[in-house]
Amino acid sequence: MDDATPQAHAPAAARASSEEEANPDRTEAVLRDFRGVHTSEDRPVDPDLTLRGEPTDHDLPPALPRLRTLETWLVLTLDRVRQQIATTERREQERQRGEQARPATPDWILKGGLNRDSPPVAVHVGGCHMAGKRWRGVPRDVALRALSEGIEACGHCPA
Repeated sequence: MDDATPQAHAPAAARASSEEEANPDRTEAVLRDFRGVHTSEDRPVDPDLTLRGEPTDHDLPPALPRLRTLETWLVLTLDRVRQQIATTERREQERQRGEQARPATPDWILKGGLNRDSPPVAVHVGGCHMAGKRWRGVPRDVALRALSEGIEACGHCPA
């Protein structure tokens, strides 16, 4: 191997970076053509506008086809956002209708046993978190009768 020309055996990325360092104007022109944007030397930047967050002409591509592509993408994205808004509003309306149609919480609950025919296990106040899944709402006089027959009252109910 010839050690006199180390760049000939260097990786392509290393050769490219050394060539770019040797000719920065060429690198800037290639990048400008590749990106399709202009550098700050081409268009002066007003620092007051960029600091206030106001839009400048530097954040959009200069070519008409690229602007049309961007416009198409924005329209499609706006349609998706509008569809998502409509779906979310519809779900919210359904949730509100469901809350309005929900039956009122009973004042008293009898918690049932493991099967349908078994007697109640406990008496709960309506809305008790310990009532479980096997319960049925009852009027006050039925709950009092169950308590007088020896069915235990829930120790967690706020009463």
